[in-house]
Amino acid sequence: MWVVRKEDEGAARSQQQPLVTLQKLGRVYVMTLIGDGEHRLDETLMEKMIAALNAVQLDEDAAALVTTNEGRFYSNGFNLNWIREEQKKAKSSNLFGRLLATLIGMSVPTIAAICGHASAGGLILAMAHDHRFMASDRGFLYMSEMDVQVRISTGILNLLRASMSPKAFKDNILLAKKQKASDAQALGIVDSVHENASATLQAAINFATELTQRNWNRTFYRTMRLDLKPGLLDSLLNVERQHYVTHRSKI
Repeated sequence: MWVVRKEDEGAARSQQQPLVTLQKLGRVYVMTLIGDGEHRLDETLMEKMIAALNAVQLDEDAAALVTTNEGRFYSNGFNLNWIREEQKKAKSSNLFGRLLATLIGMSVPTIAAICGHASAGGLILAMAHDHRFMASDRGFLYMSEMDVQVRISTGILNLLRASMSPKAFKDNILLAKKQKASDAQALGIVDSVHENASATLQAAINFATELTQRNWNRTFYRTMRLDLKPGLLDSLLNVERQHYVTHRSKI
């Protein structure tokens, strides 16, 4: 069971704090990556995120989802130690593909409130949402794969291609541009920019609340989203290699 964190609990938390929390505000859920770390994606964090998303999906009263972060990072991509362990396996767990597919398969509108750096897997995660809001006072968006020489799976390329303009897609993949909030908004990667983390999250919650008032049929909403990205779920879930593969060619 997910316990909603109350406003009056204050900032103090035990060392056993969760990695992910869910808070329900009316019919809007807010999923927060907790703590001041980089929110690196590994088995532990992604399993908790998938469990949280499934909890929202199972609540028939849910009408929108906002994801956000504490600290300076929305997510700085993968935990590299976990990636190395994955690469040793004969068959990858494809956990990141499952996480993205779970998010894209949600029956409610999804909004990323990006309140810090979103790099590599972190940016991909943000792009799996329907809408993106970003704080202007901290953080940038960055696809680092060109700089660190790793390849991206077809499924993730399909996700980015479906979620970005052709110019934004090219600039992120082939130029590895680091984009501040204003740059990302100009490219259409984020929908709106706000002065700080608090304002960004509040704007995302306000927008989500407005969407709940439309009372859209959840099944039809999911269908329409998937119609915008035909074949994407299959390409994310049915992969024969890891999402990130170090480039070894001498060419």
